[in-house]
Amino acid sequence: MSLKSGAPRTKKWPRYCFYAAVVLLLIAVIIYVIYCQSINSEFGYAEAFYGDRFDELYALSEIDEDIFDPIVKQGRKALEFIGTEEECAAYGVLSRYCTDMQTYPEAHNAKVSIDAIAAATEGRTGYLWVAYTQNIYDAQGTLICESGSEDQRILSRWTVEKIDGVWTVTEVSEP
Repeated sequence: MSLKSGAPRTKKWPRYCFYAAVVLLLIAVIIYVIYCQSINSEFGYAEAFYGDRFDELYALSEIDEDIFDPIVKQGRKALEFIGTEEECAAYGVLSRYCTDMQTYPEAHNAKVSIDAIAAATEGRTGYLWVAYTQNIYDAQGTLICESGSEDQRILSRWTVEKIDGVWTVTEVSEP
């Protein structure tokens, strides 16, 4: 007969779970800091212009594709559109992105990129942050107008409202 004596064994799994949670939290913080640094390095030039609204870019929220995809597509169409001032007016507030043939009579096509960065809605209003570039070319493929670049996209904040059941851009702000 053998008598074993000693201290009772403690369970180690709660301690391991705690360590794992701390490590996961640190990883999440590092990823968030990298994300914020990325926003600042690309769009920091606009922080003074937007003031407190610039902080909306740091929100890590899902962009509701049902609401915002049609708006981004409409923005892309406006950026690509080349026509008369009257034709541009059909894009409403987004007409500012259309290429007016009176200003650029040699304009033939446009190459654009546009990405939704952050967005939110509350009730019937909301906002969408987009970053875009727009290059206008003549018939020979010569660049005649450039807005933004791969390294320095243009940051724009679009205020949206639900009007007659359709989400519509009602205001555009950009530096």
